[in-house]
Amino acid sequence: IFTESSFDEQPKRTSLGATGLMQLLPSTIKILGDPKGELPDHTVSITKKDAEKANANIAAGIRWLFWKKKLASIKLKREASWEEAVWEYKGVTLESKNNNEIKKKFLKIMKAYKK
Repeated sequence: IFTESSFDEQPKRTSLGATGLMQLLPSTIKILGDPKGELPDHTVSITKKDAEKANANIAAGIRWLFWKKKLASIKLKREASWEEAVWEYKGVTLESKNNNEIKKKFLKIMKAYKK
């Protein structure tokens, strides 16, 4: 949440339309509510307006993070850590060696957060 919205409950909507504490994209909200989509057994139906509310936004964001952990595990061919799930959530390609700077920055944020 810190890296997405700095805990601001009313963050400005991004140019891509991301909203709320976890900065959910409209496409993510649509996927989360589609019973025939990527998360058929774990749908959560929220509107764009609901996504602006902290509790609904966090619930949907956590559901999305669980999905990203599963995707990271598939890509890595092993159980992904939660840090790797967040990398996947942030769009870092786990297999790529070209993302070392992004990974270093992310690890620095995680280290600071753990203090």
